[in-house]
Amino acid sequence: MQRVGRSFQRVLLVLTLAACSSPLRLKGEDSGPVAGAGGDGAAAADLDGDGVRSDLDCDDGDPARFPGAAELCNAQDDDCDGEIDEGVQLEWWTDGDGDGFGAPGAVLGCAAPAGAADQGGDCDDLDPLRHPGAEERCNEQDDDCDAEIDEGLSPPTWWPDGDGDGVGGGGAPIVACAPGLGWALSSGDCDDADPTVFPGKREDCDARDDDCSGLADDTAVCPCVVEHRGTQPYLFCTTGADWAAAQAGCASVGYHLADVQDAVEDDWLAVTAATYASTYWWMGANDQTAEGTWTWASGEAWGYTHWCPSEPNNGHGLECVSTTEEDCGVLGWQAGGCWNDYPCTCAAGQGQPYYYICEA
Repeated sequence: MQRVGRSFQRVLLVLTLAACSSPLRLKGEDSGPVAGAGGDGAAAADLDGDGVRSDLDCDDGDPARFPGAAELCNAQDDDCDGEIDEGVQLEWWTDGDGDGFGAPGAVLGCAAPAGAADQGGDCDDLDPLRHPGAEERCNEQDDDCDAEIDEGLSPPTWWPDGDGDGVGGGGAPIVACAPGLGWALSSGDCDDADPTVFPGKREDCDARDDDCSGLADDTAVCPCVVEHRGTQPYLFCTTGADWAAAQAGCASVGYHLADVQDAVEDDWLAVTAATYASTYWWMGANDQTAEGTWTWASGEAWGYTHWCPSEPNNGHGLECVSTTEEDCGVLGWQAGGCWNDYPCTCAAGQGQPYYYICEA
């Protein structure tokens, strides 16, 4: 018994010494390597020196990427949370008209895509003049994209423009910003059915009041001198011509050889003609179609006459020719401007030229 007791004491001593040589472990604690050790129990490395060991760092070759780092907009997972550029991407809007404002529908990205703007709100991405902050124009459009049209503006007055020449004629005006076709910002068109007639138009020699001044051909460059009786224009042509050439010269600018409708007109023509030359002046009277039946070249009705005594006689004497009929009329034959019939082919006779008077 004494020998058995000594053996038990030796075993107990060995167990006590073994327990003192090993670390104390708590119940349930992992029996593997301690925290901070590698798979073989060695400490984990920190290759990029960012303070985070390799097994926890998502990129141990970049000291700017580690858990807790600030996320940058660079297409990388900077904070090692498995997401890229979260919360730091910018908004971009497609800018079709290049005015610096994009159409609705933003996309996210770190850099601007081609043709994109960094601000939206454009209400018309096809018109560079319409965008937030643009000047509001009087055009019945929302230029500044604030959902209001022509706010704060005073629309102008427009007149109906029937011929589209930019100047209105008669008719009631309206007040509007952009009424569309058929309206003009000025009025005074004297012929709103003719786009070649309006105030400011160059006056042509055409027997018309092209510039709406109230007088036809008043500032025009005509082949003959322009005179007006009231508003009626006449041309006094001091070039010798036979009756047919005179009529053709008048017709070339929209006139005809003058027809005389009353004594007032007759007197005015005679007096005015005398200020240019004391000679014979062709007028539109002729009986070329039927002898003795006098008509006007203009087609006006024949009524008033002022034949000199014994005229028209279809006679022959000292004319430029002696065998042709006297089928055309001249005024200024005698004092007071009475008329005479004379051969139509004469351009000069009795030592003087035959001038002519045109009427619009």
